[in-house]
Amino acid sequence: DSLEWMARRRMEVAEKRRAQQRNLTKEVASLSKRKLDEVIESTPKAVRGELQEAAAAYDKSRDKQIDRLKKEVQLYRTLATAGITAATFAHESSGNPIKIIRVNIKTISRRGRLKLANEYDKVLKEPVENVEMAADSLGVLGSATLDLLDHEKRKLGKVEVHQVIGKILKTFEPFLKGRDVDVVPKLCSSKPYFRGCDAAFESVITNLLNNSLAFFEKAGTINRRIVIQTEVQDSVLTLRVMDNGPGIVDIRARDIWLPGQSTRSGGTGLGLTIVRDTVIDVGGTVDAKERCELGGAEIIIVIPLIGA
Repeated sequence: DSLEWMARRRMEVAEKRRAQQRNLTKEVASLSKRKLDEVIESTPKAVRGELQEAAAAYDKSRDKQIDRLKKEVQLYRTLATAGITAATFAHESSGNPIKIIRVNIKTISRRGRLKLANEYDKVLKEPVENVEMAADSLGVLGSATLDLLDHEKRKLGKVEVHQVIGKILKTFEPFLKGRDVDVVPKLCSSKPYFRGCDAAFESVITNLLNNSLAFFEKAGTINRRIVIQTEVQDSVLTLRVMDNGPGIVDIRARDIWLPGQSTRSGGTGLGLTIVRDTVIDVGGTVDAKERCELGGAEIIIVIPLIGA
């Protein structure tokens, strides 16, 4: 209790410090600009014009950078709001609603077998199993959302690549099974790891899986298959995610990483942007192929490793 109280007080102090630093930064920037102007004015006229042009060009490029940063901050604030909303619904759905569905479907199954006897399989078995499968899928979505938002996973540390992939696949197993998707992990024999946070890497794998699932649905793909492959060479991880969906169509491969770019109805166009930004943050690169050996799209991620 004492440690929790101390943590809250420290957080309050940190928030006050952040607010002070924001205000101080504006003042320091203003003072620095005035100082620069004064120094330029004190220089000989022969070089003053060139210095003023250089300073103006710098101001212009800095303003563009600030505008980009503001847009990125707004983007991630929007995503944070969506995450908070999703977490609220996930928390509520994982409680009473899903429990009620599961309890009542078992009751329906038990009573159906008593009342219908041998006719049960013909009349009720399939719809009851479909409802059970749907409840399991909802449970996966709820637990996966809450799991991604676990604050402990946002701490920087050692990210075990294969462990994270295995955990995500285990979490999504009922959801994937309900959509007839076969995920084949082809993981190398080593144990690669890099410095980052589990939550960020989980978001990469989750978004790539969601992307494949969405396009399976859009194209009506049958015998759905996703392959997750890892290779390690010279302390560099190459992660490939391939599927047998429709591939990258109606958009250039290089444009899929841009925020808001989506070729499916209701898509946010943000999933692959998150993947790109997350990989870049750990010093990696991303690439995409319109078609792969499975027939669908291929996403290629390269990340420098600490060890393997």
